[in-house]
Amino acid sequence: MNPIKTLCPFCGVGCGLEIVSTPTSDQDIKRDTQGNPVWKVRGDRQHPSSQGMVCVKGATVTESIRRDRLLHPMIRETLDQPFRQASWDEALTLIVDRINTVRSQYGSDALCMYGSGQFVTEDYYIAQKLMKGCLATNNFDANSRLCMSSAVSGYVQSLGSDGPPCCYEDLELTDCAFIVGSNTAECHPIIFNRFAKYHKKNPDVKLIVVDPRSTPTAEAANLHLPIRPGTDIDLLNGIGYLLLKWGDIDALFIDECTRNFQQYAQLLQSYTPNIVAERCGI
Repeated sequence: MNPIKTLCPFCGVGCGLEIVSTPTSDQDIKRDTQGNPVWKVRGDRQHPSSQGMVCVKGATVTESIRRDRLLHPMIRETLDQPFRQASWDEALTLIVDRINTVRSQYGSDALCMYGSGQFVTEDYYIAQKLMKGCLATNNFDANSRLCMSSAVSGYVQSLGSDGPPCCYEDLELTDCAFIVGSNTAECHPIIFNRFAKYHKKNPDVKLIVVDPRSTPTAEAANLHLPIRPGTDIDLLNGIGYLLLKWGDIDALFIDECTRNFQQYAQLLQSYTPNIVAERCGI
C-alpha cells in the first residue's frame, strides 16, 4: 500500500509524515481488536524542512485516534457535576443560546475567541467570519500570535520587522551557532537535529550555548556558558564591548541600518570583561 503523505498537526513546524498500514502478510492488513486498521507513522524524507525526521509526538500521532478519544459531545451543568453524553443538537443549541445571552446582556464585545496554533488558513477564515461578520466583534486572537508577542515586539524594535530574519537552511551555512536560553534539543528537535548533522560533518563549525541549566543542548556545545539567571544583557553587552574594542564591526551597516549607535557604544564602556565575568559568574 502506498503511504499517505500528510503533516503533523501538533506544532507550527508542520513536519512531513507518511502514514502506512501495518501488514501481517503481503495481502493482509493488521487490525486491532475492534477491526480497525493499525497504522504506522514515519517521517517524510522528501519534506523540505523536517527531511524525514520526526519527534516523539509526531511519531505517536495515531495513538490520539485509538486511545480514549472523545467520540461524543459531553456536557455538565456545573463544574461540580460529572460530564454526561449529549447529542450534537443539544451541544450546539447550548453554545448558541449562551452566545445570544451574553450578546443581549453585555453586547458583542463581551464575546471573544481564542484560536489554536494548529489552525490552517481556511480555519482562520471561517472563525473570523463568525466573530467579525456574524457576531460583530473584533475580539479574535490565537496562540500562533500571542505565544510570539514578546518576541515580535523585540523583532520590530531591533530589526524593523515582525518575523524572524532567518530560515532553517541558514543553520547549515553558519560557522558558529549562538544559542541563548533555549534547550533546542528538546524544545525544537527537528531544527536541532538538522544542525547537529551539519555540525558533525563540519568539525570547524562551533556551537555556543548560553544557559544556566545543563541541558542536552548544552552537552552538545563546543562552549557552554552557565551564566547566572538574569545576566543575559550583561553578557551580550560584554561581547559588544570586545567587538567594538577589536574593531570587528560593520560600519556601513551601522550607518545605514541603525540609530543611536554612539549612545550604545558609550554604554558598552561599562562592560569590561572582568565586570561581565563577575556579574555572570563565568
